[in-house]
Amino acid sequence: MELGSKLRTRVLKLRSFRRHMAIAVHKSFETVRLNFTRAVLASMSRNHPIPSGRTMSRKRPVGSAKRTRTARSFEQPKKTKVVLLACGSFNPITNMHLRMFELARDHLEDTGQYEVVQGILSPVGDGYEKKGLIEASHRGEMAKLAAESSSWIGVDTWESRQANWLETVKVLRHHRQELLSREPDTDVVGTAKAGRKRKRMDASSATKRRKLEEGPPQRSDEPRLMLLCGADMLDSFGVPGLWKPEDIEEIVSSYGLVCITRGGSDPEAFIQGSDLLWPHRHNIHVVREWVANDVSATHIRRALRRGHSVRYLLPDPVLGYIQERGLYTTE
Repeated sequence: MELGSKLRTRVLKLRSFRRHMAIAVHKSFETVRLNFTRAVLASMSRNHPIPSGRTMSRKRPVGSAKRTRTARSFEQPKKTKVVLLACGSFNPITNMHLRMFELARDHLEDTGQYEVVQGILSPVGDGYEKKGLIEASHRGEMAKLAAESSSWIGVDTWESRQANWLETVKVLRHHRQELLSREPDTDVVGTAKAGRKRKRMDASSATKRRKLEEGPPQRSDEPRLMLLCGADMLDSFGVPGLWKPEDIEEIVSSYGLVCITRGGSDPEAFIQGSDLLWPHRHNIHVVREWVANDVSATHIRRALRRGHSVRYLLPDPVLGYIQERGLYTTE
């Protein structure tokens, strides 16, 4: 019994000794680690002293950085504002002319890169001298009547009021200059905001002409002007002598083209085969009209001459204007 009691006492003492040793070793380790940390910090402060009045900044919590990265990843890229310009005789304007604007807007905005803010109808002037072309004043009024139903399509009669026929590129330059002359906080349709006056160009005529020929610089807040056309205009680029090559290049490079196709046309193949258009292919937007619609002003004029109905082919106010004035009764 006495031997067993002594053995238990020794075991307990041994366990107590081990426990105290473990505590002592742990304290020694903590002391060494603390002294080492202090030495490192002292060395850093000597090599890279902190300017007076400043303290070491605390690290941003990991969660905060993660939230910032997540918020940035969901930021929407800034969209390019676009103004669509359609030049033509509009003799007379039809529902298809208006549909072209709607199709072009849907196509551009579906890319997620553009926001179409305005559409402009620009009737050609009387100097165009095309057979069967009625006076520009009538065509301009009919275009205005047709655009009344739209909140974003309007009519500009500057081209139609010119004494001589103008090349399309000159009309584009004019409207580009109009966009540049607006103040940054002026809305696209030209209505200045309260307390502001519209800027006027004070440069001389020679300076204006030089700037137009060179192409004005793109302002960061300036809407991009694009030419809206049908496949027939794109095809006409390939007619020898009809277009100046430098005009075509300026249109597709400095402005851009939105082409609405009809059945039977293959604009992609035309672009592929054109050395002039191919380098600017990314600036040419081809829009497919999947709903077959072969309405043309030529067919409407023929029907009117023959006394046939053209209702639902052109806006009712336009039809009323034609009937009241007896237009298109003769070729």
